[in-house]
Amino acid sequence: MSTQFSYCRACSGFCGVEISKEEGQYVVTGDRSNPKNAGYTCDLATESLNQTLSDDRLTEPMRRVGGQLVPSTWEEAIAAIGADLKALRKKNGSDAIGVFAGPGLAANPLGAIRSAAFAVGLGSPHLYSDLTMHGAPQLYAAEQMLGTPMALQADVGRAHYTLLLGDCDQDVAGWGPMQSGTIHTQALKHIQRTRRSAKLVAVGSRKTPLAELADEYIPIRPGTETAFLLGLCHATWTGGWIDHQYMRDYCSNSEQLKDLLAPWTPAVVAEICGTEASKISGVALKFSRAPMATVAKSRALFNHEHGTVAAWAWHLLHALTANLLRPGGAFEAVGAVDLLPAMVSFPTVSAPKTRVSGYPALFLQMPSTALVEEISTQGKGRIQALICIDGDPISNLPQPAKVRDSLGELQLLVCIDSAPNATTEIADWVLPAKAFWEQDALHLLDGPTLPYKYIQASKSVLPGPPQAREEEAILADLFSATGAPIFGGAWGSHLRAMGRWLAGAPLEKQVDRLLRWTTDLDLQQLQAMPHGLDQGELDRGLWRATTEGERINLVPSELLGPIQDLRPPASGDSSIFLLNSTTLPPHSSVTGDPKAAQKAVGIGVHPDSGFEDGQAVRVASSAGEVHGKIRLDDSLHPESIHIPWNSEVDVGNLIPMEIRDPFTGTPKLTGIPCTIEAA
Repeated sequence: MSTQFSYCRACSGFCGVEISKEEGQYVVTGDRSNPKNAGYTCDLATESLNQTLSDDRLTEPMRRVGGQLVPSTWEEAIAAIGADLKALRKKNGSDAIGVFAGPGLAANPLGAIRSAAFAVGLGSPHLYSDLTMHGAPQLYAAEQMLGTPMALQADVGRAHYTLLLGDCDQDVAGWGPMQSGTIHTQALKHIQRTRRSAKLVAVGSRKTPLAELADEYIPIRPGTETAFLLGLCHATWTGGWIDHQYMRDYCSNSEQLKDLLAPWTPAVVAEICGTEASKISGVALKFSRAPMATVAKSRALFNHEHGTVAAWAWHLLHALTANLLRPGGAFEAVGAVDLLPAMVSFPTVSAPKTRVSGYPALFLQMPSTALVEEISTQGKGRIQALICIDGDPISNLPQPAKVRDSLGELQLLVCIDSAPNATTEIADWVLPAKAFWEQDALHLLDGPTLPYKYIQASKSVLPGPPQAREEEAILADLFSATGAPIFGGAWGSHLRAMGRWLAGAPLEKQVDRLLRWTTDLDLQQLQAMPHGLDQGELDRGLWRATTEGERINLVPSELLGPIQDLRPPASGDSSIFLLNSTTLPPHSSVTGDPKAAQKAVGIGVHPDSGFEDGQAVRVASSAGEVHGKIRLDDSLHPESIHIPWNSEVDVGNLIPMEIRDPFTGTPKLTGIPCTIEAA
């Protein structure tokens, strides 16, 4: 094959790539002309492309007969699944049908739109996604403070003072815009080399490669980032280091801040985090005095039961120092396609809620952590059929055994995927989808991960199995066969009508209209541009708060109770805590082969732990236990156990499903007390 340009969708970096074939193997290198990564790429791109050709691909529709999956035809599959869904809907209502939109859809806008339209068009509130495992608390806090669930981006390319906060390793993913190799990281490194006034401080439980370059590294215990942020806010407020003009002109409702921040003195926070009070005060002073400052956070910062409070503190620190919705601070990353009009249309205050725990839908999506209870809890509205698209709930969620048991209670489980996984092993129907390298690529929503207005499209790199189809085409046929009613359901009539239309409409025509509106190009013209269309940098000074008076609400009433109830944790018997890197989605159709993509890493502990490298150990939490071999790692905090998600050790067994953020259902993934002993 000749050289082809495209972009990788194996993780959230979306790196531009150049693809060639050497000695029968595909070789992927970074596209130097692509503004997302400027020539960087990792081994995962090549591995995922070559693993797409592996022998275990799903190549034809399969149905379960007598406990075994046997081949079927597309005609039989669509007719049978449609008939079963129609019967369930007529007997129990549309809310008996659920949709699980897997992490792979984040890089497939047409598949994501069709998945949401399928659920909304049916009138079912049960659209579950991976959002709750990542950025949901940030979006919810932004809606409460700014009026819209906008994903703000740290402007590390302009900031004079950058604080890296979180426990993910930028080299293996999980940092979003700050993932290793992205243009953000490259800009930060360039500034470190060329601008002496710029300072970089890293705070976390693991000294990552990027933290090695920092001017200062402050180690803290796993799961104490929220306390660190609150300590910074306290020091900034009590020290009088706030920007009074900014507070007066752009903020409201600050009267209660003194009492809310009172418990979080640097001395108290230092005890919680295992650091020194002077370091917390020092960071707060330098952050507030810098002309422009920002906190670049990993997703792990919000992955716990106080995720929304942590997101509130992150926004608050930027507001106190006049760095919120400002260049060089935290700014709204609009991207090439502006989603604000859509986001404003779906406020959580009027959104449907989960039946059991009462979590509101955020941008139409329910938290995936509520899926188990929505299946297992008897009563009206119980999920009895589930369609999984490009995802694997058993591997994606905590407590895999409980997830598997709950899925076994369903009357119908349908998986649409390109490769087998833990969920396809128990599915009633498995429908073969094309892997992302086999689909025409179109990425419209780079705003949250790129400081440019940028759109890229490319033709498929591989042909794919003859019977494999795009997810959006499969869903359109299923929706038609289901016979969705025109009236009723969980959504309003206008949204329901839009969902019905998008569930079956030819989306390519709508994409052409959108592209002409935003770029004056159609899809074919965009595909002919090998390095994508770069429309220039984003406006970092955009101010679009939709609250009353367009002012930042510093203390939203919705969050007041949880902020007041949050107290410094009491010391327990455990002296070691789980550090869970949110790395690659544990989902074979994204990574190609999880075992190849995520190398065996074992159980990481500090060399001072008393264990030997390669020693067999048992790690236990309140939720369960795992076994594995020790990997000594001197970059870790001495009180941490590091087990990445999607490694050979199933860390999901250690994560308690019931400990969740009250607003978004985000689970506690890190900072979990554990015990470790020789096996």
